[in-house]
Amino acid sequence: MKLKDAEGWAKAKAANTDPYGGRVISYAEDWANFMEREMAAGRKLEDVAEATSSEVDTDGITRFMYGAARLNALCCMGTRRSSATLAQPENTNSRRRRARK
Repeated sequence: MKLKDAEGWAKAKAANTDPYGGRVISYAEDWANFMEREMAAGRKLEDVAEATSSEVDTDGITRFMYGAARLNALCCMGTRRSSATLAQPENTNSRRRRARK
C-alpha cells in the first residue's frame, strides 16, 4: 500500500490494536492493495472500488467498519478524490443475498 502519510497510518494502526479496530485497519490495507493492483493494470479508481471492497470483505465487516476503513485509506493514501468516489457502504447481508441469486 502506497502511503502519502506513513506517520498518520502508523498512528492509526497503533490506536487500533483490538480485534474490531484491527480489522478496520487490515481491511483498509487489503482494500488499498487490491485497488492499487487494479489501477496498475490501467483501470480507474471509480471502476474498481466497489468490486475490490467486496473481494476483501471475507468476514462480513460492518457498515461502520467499512466507513472507517474508507476514511483511513483516503486520508493516508493521499487521494484528492472525494469519499463519494469509493464504493458506498452497503449492508453486507444484502450483498451476500444478491450474490446467491
